[in-house]
Amino acid sequence: MTDGFKKDFAPVWLTAALGLAALVLRRLMYDFALDQRGLLITWHPLAVILWMVTALAAALVLWTARHQTPSVTRKASFHRISALGQGLFGLGIGATVLLCQSPASGRLGTAWKILGLTAACLLLAGAFAGRRLLFPANVASCVFLAVHIVANYRCWSSDPQLQDYLFALLGAMGLMFYGFYTAAAEVDSANPRVRMGMGLAGLYFSLVQLGDPQYPGLYLGGALWVLTGLLPAARSGDSGETL
Repeated sequence: MTDGFKKDFAPVWLTAALGLAALVLRRLMYDFALDQRGLLITWHPLAVILWMVTALAAALVLWTARHQTPSVTRKASFHRISALGQGLFGLGIGATVLLCQSPASGRLGTAWKILGLTAACLLLAGAFAGRRLLFPANVASCVFLAVHIVANYRCWSSDPQLQDYLFALLGAMGLMFYGFYTAAAEVDSANPRVRMGMGLAGLYFSLVQLGDPQYPGLYLGGALWVLTGLLPAARSGDSGETL
């Protein structure tokens, strides 16, 4: 393993480590940082540390995106490990729309389920078909995540505690834009630095959101999807085995 290989991988693993640390902090907050009304204490030491970790992650994401080598990430890599992550994300979306109650009623709720099942099927099919279905699978996941955000907006916006929904919102947005720029990379129209930045942001916030019981399959699958997608992309020379 070359020094360049290790250097390119480091930001991805470090972002994941920060996300896991923030996950533990957030879980501890809901266990030990509540007031008598059951609300989170704003300036509790755990909350302060969580925001410090988040600020550090944001700085890492910005630094990595700024210094990413364009030639390395110009084309979205699709190695065997990427296929595995795509399949896991498909399973996560499928489990979410099948097992979780729709976040909205009427046509929006129906669209959430239909688009979720469509995205899940395309992601799973793409995991076996390779690059041939990479573009439609990423577009479908991007559209589903956009509808997911809209469908949850009313519930999120009515919650008086920012902590309850902020990481869910930012995680979904990060995954959505990562899917968008990964799809764009297939037609050579993506900004590789933005794709890397959105991917790292989606990875961090999705891992933090795992401390919440809502939509665990979506965020765990999304985190693995980004992680397995960015690791081959970060490899110097992109010399991994492809499908």
